[in-house]
This record gives sequence, structure tokens and C-alpha cells, in this order.
Amino acid sequence: VRKTNWFAIWVSIAVVVVLIVVGWLVVWMNNSSAGPGDAPQGAIVNSETGAITVGSGPDTVTTWFDFYCPHCQDFEAAYGPTVDGLLQDGSITLELQPVALAGLNTASGTDFSARSGSALYCVAEENGDAVMPFFDALFATNPTGPGQNNEELAQMAADAGAPGAAD
Repeated sequence: VRKTNWFAIWVSIAVVVVLIVVGWLVVWMNNSSAGPGDAPQGAIVNSETGAITVGSGPDTVTTWFDFYCPHCQDFEAAYGPTVDGLLQDGSITLELQPVALAGLNTASGTDFSARSGSALYCVAEENGDAVMPFFDALFATNPTGPGQNNEELAQMAADAGAPGAAD
């Protein structure tokens, strides 16, 4: 005579119920998430790619950067004047793609990568002509440590020609 192991049956039922509840929670949380937010807006901001477009030359140069990144700072120091010259003489259209590299953003202790990239979008929305002066000025500081605070970023934006960017 075989004896039914009720303990094993109830444990199995409990495990199945827990798996169903966890699966339902995962689906519910994924469906209710806010998503990445609204794309940046502005006359010179590509709403599909997020690129800030400066100039209107026949050739396009796209630069991905983090203001806090030491390699990006080195690249800007070495090639920035050449890119600026090509932009000024109308040879290129420059697409700026600010990013917040997670490790660097955390390393600053102030989310500087995200704040400085966001500040550039605010400048682009306020005054497209102020984008390159702000970009050049911020890279010229070679941000380290905590980077600039919000008030300093707002002042740099105002100095570049976008006083309303802080709003």
C-alpha cells in the first residue's frame, strides 16, 4: 500500500503559487514603469536620436561624450580646435551626443555626468548659438572631483548666452 505524501504535495502547491505571484509582480511592475521620460526638445535637438545639431555643413561628424570622462577631455583638447574650425568654415554639421557614463556619473558623487549633459540640452533649448560656447567652456574646466554644481553650470550657461537655461 502506497501512502500519499501530503507534505510534498502542499510544498509543491506553495512553490507554484509563489512563482505565479512573483511572475505577476514582475509583469505588473514592468507595465507600470514610467519609462525613460520625454525626449529633449529644441529646434536643434533631433527628437529621434537626441543629437544636438550644430552647423549645416555637407559632412556630418557625430561626437559621443561625457564631460567628466578624462578620455573625452583628452579628445576635446587634441581635436576640439580642428572640429571647431571645420564647424566655423561650414565644412561639417556637428552632432553632439552627451551621455552619462554610469561609472563616471557615480564617481563624481554628484551625478555630474548626467547634470552636465542635461545642462547642455537646456542650453540647446534656450539658445542654439550658445551650445558651442557652453560646450567649449565646460570642457575647458576639465571637470574632476564633484564637478561644477548646478549654480556654476547655470552661470556658465548664462555666460555662453543662454541665461534662461537654468529655468
